[in-house]
Amino acid sequence: MRHRPNKAILFRSENFLQLSPSNDALRITEEEGDTKIEYDIKVECGKNYYGEECTIFCNPSIGGFHLKCSPDGQRLCENGWSGKNCNDPICANGCINGYCVSPGTCICRSGWQGNSCDRCKPQVGCEHGYCNKPNECICEKNWGGTYCDR
Repeated sequence: MRHRPNKAILFRSENFLQLSPSNDALRITEEEGDTKIEYDIKVECGKNYYGEECTIFCNPSIGGFHLKCSPDGQRLCENGWSGKNCNDPICANGCINGYCVSPGTCICRSGWQGNSCDRCKPQVGCEHGYCNKPNECICEKNWGGTYCDR
């Protein structure tokens, strides 16, 4: 270190450090005589790179729309999604007689209804009846006829 007349300090230092990415900065202190310089060094991986040597690649925009990367670069699916590319929606209660089209949303096959497509639809026109399978009309007590309307 040298003091200059205009009060600037010239400084040259050579240090060989093995650094890894970290949330914490490494404080470096250089002293010579009554002059001390302190500075912090922090190594960060480039975008979409993770790990101690920044060699793990994880890009959430490649391979799936519902993918995210963990702090250590592992591919994770967002809540409600699964599969290799996080493109398979999850319906927690299942879609028994239908298809899961987005998290928690089923589209039922013909003749089925309910959030999980687990209830049959009675025959069209069934007034006072129920079904055990699609398009049935089983009459409630004291009702009769094709549509349980008598």
